[in-house]
Amino acid sequence: MQTRQDPIESVIADDLDSLRRCPLGMACEQCLERLCVKVAAVAEFPSRFGDFRIIGFVNNKDGKDHIVVLKGEIGDGEEMLVRVHSACLTGDSLGSRRCDCGPQLHEAL
Repeated sequence: MQTRQDPIESVIADDLDSLRRCPLGMACEQCLERLCVKVAAVAEFPSRFGDFRIIGFVNNKDGKDHIVVLKGEIGDGEEMLVRVHSACLTGDSLGSRRCDCGPQLHEAL
């Protein structure tokens, strides 16, 4: 497993409120120059895999939605598993046996 030490942790942990309230709706000078994400929603997410917090984001370049599913607290000093998972409707939602996308996601959760 690869370990990355990126500033994304501090962006989510320290800047969640500012991501939620970009004064110009992601049209500020900073957002026009680079990729910016805005928090669209935050909710508690109980599942058969445990209790999580889910955060929905939208980006300013193509308007696509993305989610982060958190178990634990970012910045609490504990290591946290990070998985980037592409959506696979047939594997994730319908249980297709042609791929192992669903089982991979379940194992990560």
